[in-house]
Amino acid sequence: MTGVAVPSYYNPAAVNPLKYAEQLKKRKMLWSKAPKEAADKEKEVKIDICHAVQSCWVSLQVFHRVYKLSSSSS
Repeated sequence: MTGVAVPSYYNPAAVNPLKYAEQLKKRKMLWSKAPKEAADKEKEVKIDICHAVQSCWVSLQVFHRVYKLSSSSS
């Protein structure tokens, strides 16, 4: 019915074959290689995050320099 045989070491009365097949399907999806387009999208997100962090860091450095200059002249 599901195309998956429940191993003999499981108690057939305790294991639902449909749930077991669903679990195997999810396990295969979890451990399989990601499709190329998903990997590319993940790479783009990482690059966007890096740019955001970098620009935030630059802004913080500029703010720190301006604050340092204004407090030293007072």
